[in-house]
Amino acid sequence: YQFNLVNTPWALVLPWAAGGQVLGVFLMRTAFEGVHIEIREAAYVDGATHFQQYAQVCLPLVWPMAVTLAIMNFVALYNDLVWPLIVMQERAKQVVAVGLLDFTAYVGTSDLGPQMAGYAIASLPLLLVFLFGMRYYIAGISSGAVKM
Repeated sequence: YQFNLVNTPWALVLPWAAGGQVLGVFLMRTAFEGVHIEIREAAYVDGATHFQQYAQVCLPLVWPMAVTLAIMNFVALYNDLVWPLIVMQERAKQVVAVGLLDFTAYVGTSDLGPQMAGYAIASLPLLLVFLFGMRYYIAGISSGAVKM
């Protein structure tokens, strides 16, 4: 209560931005280590600075891993239930998972039609993110399968 974050979007954003970064650092470090040194050396010979090597050579090669990591984080945060339930006390400001929980309590467990409609509508953003990100995921798998 000292920071007056309860019932504000910052109560959700700050812990989500700070948490779960260990897996991301590990995955991205592994992906960047997979970029061959010869590729970076060729960019250096062509006159690229360290930032240009990162932005124009290495980042496009590890982009599928970055998209995969973003999808994993989005799904985890979209489905988060406990933390929003604790810090967002006004029901009008709640996230989708808490709203579905309240909706289930409102219609009851015997009326499955409205529940399934709510879950289907709530799953649409996850499906869209997955469908748009799947292209990069498959590109990463197929580019790693080619022997150099």
